[in-house]
Amino acid sequence: MTLKYRILVYVALFVGIGLYWLMRKHDKHVDNNLTTTVLPPQDKQKIIVDPAHHTITTVTQGRCGVIVKKEYLNPRGVTDVEETKTGQTQIQQRTYGVENIVRVGVTYGSDLNIRAALGLDVLYWHGFDFGPAIFSGLSLKSTRLGGYLVYNAYDNVSVGPYIDNHHDFGVMLSVRF
Repeated sequence: MTLKYRILVYVALFVGIGLYWLMRKHDKHVDNNLTTTVLPPQDKQKIIVDPAHHTITTVTQGRCGVIVKKEYLNPRGVTDVEETKTGQTQIQQRTYGVENIVRVGVTYGSDLNIRAALGLDVLYWHGFDFGPAIFSGLSLKSTRLGGYLVYNAYDNVSVGPYIDNHHDFGVMLSVRF
């Protein structure tokens, strides 16, 4: 590759990163404006669905001012939002159940080794996922089987403890697909 093409590639990369940064900054500004818990005087209620934090926030006008109520949002199933005749908002959803979602991550165990992890979520309860996993190091001899219990911390990123068939325990950081 000649010097001219290298310079063009670096300039394009630099411009692309700059545009991404500007768009991300703009998106965060718009999201912050949408998720504000300030209720305009002409509105009775505001419902904010935040899939990244797995929450549904209901903002209503009460006698003493604005009432903010946050609830866990189950990203795996159907969520029913109803407004009753009295003006109350009810959110109904299933918060536990069976699933089969692949999870990929890394672990750091009590034997002071870092391993790759491939798991399958089989049960969930609120923000917790449980399932079996294969933990693999640099060699096939270090491959292990085990189970994990992780908490969905942000978006699809989860963290939690694990234990394997060599009685090694540690922390697992993973992403759901």
